[in-house]
Amino acid sequence: EIMIDDSLSKHKSFAGRLGPDSVVVHYFFADSGFWKVEIDFILDQNNFESQIENFRRIEKNLSSIYGPPKNINQKESGVSSSYSNILNQKFSFATYRSSWDITPAIVELYLNSLVLNPVTDLPVFSGDFSFLKLVYFNPDFMHSSIPLPGQKPLPSIFDIY
Repeated sequence: EIMIDDSLSKHKSFAGRLGPDSVVVHYFFADSGFWKVEIDFILDQNNFESQIENFRRIEKNLSSIYGPPKNINQKESGVSSSYSNILNQKFSFATYRSSWDITPAIVELYLNSLVLNPVTDLPVFSGDFSFLKLVYFNPDFMHSSIPLPGQKPLPSIFDIY
């Protein structure tokens, strides 16, 4: 377990294990105190199917505790893992999001999966493009002393015509 302390910001992070998963856990503090925990799961960045399987496994575990999600949003697109044109690499992507309202907290599970195909040791784009986050937060403590940027007034209908 490694603690990452950023004293300038209002969060603390720990790396470790959560069940079978390697994770980084971030604790966030607002002006009102502790308001959310965000868990980043370490993913196999080249395996589109395993990323979705991880999301579904965690979603199933959360549903066994909190019941079915209140909101579900799932989108997938792209090429299959059998795509093999190394000169025209393409992305497969998926966004999965499920949320539970467990008053006073809200639980959000979010997968942003972006995998370049074909998987090769010579990728056109390098880096980690996928993430899986589990967030527990309490909206009652989402307070900041920094004011929101001011809204620009909308033009009057009389100014337009």
